[in-house]
Amino acid sequence: MNWREQFLRLLEHEEPDVIPLDVWCSPAFRAKLESQFSPEELARFSPDQWLGVRSVAPGVPEEFARKGVVHEPFIHYGTGIWIDEDTMEDEWGIRRRLTATRTESRVVYSPLRDLDLDSLDDYHSPDPYATGRFSITKEDVKRYKEEGYWVVGNFGIDAFWCQSWFLRGFNQLTIDLFANSEFVEKLMSKLLEYYVGVGRKLAEFGVDQANIYDDIACQTGMIVSPRLWRRYIKPQYRILIEALQPRVKYIFFHSDGDLRPVIPDLIEIGVNILNPVQPDCMDPAELKKLYGDELTLWGGLSVQDTLPHGRVEDVKREVKRAIESCAARGGFVLGTSNNITQDTPTRNFLAVYEAAKEYGKYSLR
Repeated sequence: MNWREQFLRLLEHEEPDVIPLDVWCSPAFRAKLESQFSPEELARFSPDQWLGVRSVAPGVPEEFARKGVVHEPFIHYGTGIWIDEDTMEDEWGIRRRLTATRTESRVVYSPLRDLDLDSLDDYHSPDPYATGRFSITKEDVKRYKEEGYWVVGNFGIDAFWCQSWFLRGFNQLTIDLFANSEFVEKLMSKLLEYYVGVGRKLAEFGVDQANIYDDIACQTGMIVSPRLWRRYIKPQYRILIEALQPRVKYIFFHSDGDLRPVIPDLIEIGVNILNPVQPDCMDPAELKKLYGDELTLWGGLSVQDTLPHGRVEDVKREVKRAIESCAARGGFVLGTSNNITQDTPTRNFLAVYEAAKEYGKYSLR
């Protein structure tokens, strides 16, 4: 089977030949690997050999690119213009500043922070159809498929909850949820125009799967209450997914943390792939038991505990446990629960691949 055939089987909850492996590395850890291995040695870990995915995502339009846009890998979705040597402004007007280590960034300016309901009309969100937004074509997607790749569409930014607080400021948006509902609803409608526009383009291209990223939970539970999430955020996801389907059948949803209270809601509105199944706060085996017929679980390996602090044997044991508890009857992609951090021993990174090769074949051993 090629990768397309593997994914079609596993996403339909049938057993393919092998379990795909999706390993995320932080830029700092990637640089660490590049200092220790030659390009030829690193090729052993190419996603082409372990995952077989091609990604499609919007970029910045020509008008913004003419301002001198650069890409900085340590900035979250790091495409923008430098304001100073540590601060970048993206197309939405959000500014992020590098930390002292220059390996991460944080939001330091939210362009909608001081706006009221009336002045929100003066803010114009980016045009999803702007010239230059997509460098890829429908023919490119067709070629990827003919070459045997699984084609995934992304939106280029996080979804409604995260992008809202990036724009408004976390504290102010939290207050708005309780005291300024009209503002929140108008903001969501502005965001929805962008996401639906991009989503329709992805569907037109013919992507196999659409990935929605939105960190709505932390390790102790939901960041906002399920009640507020259902009032403000869930309806936006529903409209977006309706714009994608039926042309895009497989909807992937990513959130860190413990989002168990709303997993049934996600299934209800059309999500059928859940990532990253963070084992530090959710039990992958329990999720498989509860939702294994409706969801493909994608992830399951702790980048917080086992990979940075465990022994090689611990890493291999976690890989084996994830496969044994989640891979039966398909519906499972093995992967890290987020980016592997710089402090992770290289030997533990290698152990993931060794164990995946040993245990990640059907029939399961």
